[in-house]
Formats: sequence, C-alpha cells, structure tokens
Amino acid sequence: REIEICACRPWNPSGIMVEKGQEYDFQIIQDQQMEAWIDGSTEATPLNGWTGKMETTIGYLVGFLKRSDKANWYALIGTVGQSDQDSFQVSLKSVVMTARGELYFFANDMEGRYFNNKGFIKLKISRVK
Repeated sequence: REIEICACRPWNPSGIMVEKGQEYDFQIIQDQQMEAWIDGSTEATPLNGWTGKMETTIGYLVGFLKRSDKANWYALIGTVGQSDQDSFQVSLKSVVMTARGELYFFANDMEGRYFNNKGFIKLKISRVK
C-alpha cells in the first residue's frame, strides 16, 4: 500500500493495522511532483534527516528535544498507535512490529514545531511476514 506523509502533521495515519511480530518493509517513492522535505529553511531527507554539518552539530546539542531518540532530527519515524515511546526509524531495513495497532508516521521534530515544516513524501508499505 502507498500513503502520503506530510511533514507538517504530527501524526500521519496509514490506515494499516499491524500485529505484534509482523514484519514490514518501507520504501520512499521518488516523485518529481513531490515538494522538498524542509524544516523551516533547513532541507533534509526522510531517511537521514538533517544532513548539513551545522545542523547536525546543533541537532546533537539539542537532541533531547526531538520526539524520537531513535533517529536524526527530521528523519521519518513510524509508530504503532499514537505513542512516541514505541517509535522506529523508517529505513532500508525491515521492521518487526512491537505492538498491535495502526501505523502512524511523522517527521522527527520537536513537539509543537510542525507549523514550519513543508513537503510530503509517498511511502510504500509492504508486509514481509
């Protein structure tokens, strides 16, 4: 299944219900019409988040403010249900679900700072087992 994820939303529902122990693959689909993934004026990538040297240094110093400690600032994060505690980084590796519920996604930003986020991506979600 393919879904669109907006960097401006703190929760992007997928409509996909998962069970604990199921395994999923994620693939970001490149599309010429997609907007850039931007935090304020800082460009980023959904897989790596902030990539500039200055942003990476600043991000390290204030890393305790981001929603998930499992990925860089502004990287794409998934959760089962709306809980930051059960988050995982969306990467090129498959992910085994740790709980039962609906998959949600967000850019790894600080809570309450989604108003200056821009861009959206398409994500393909496939069940492996």
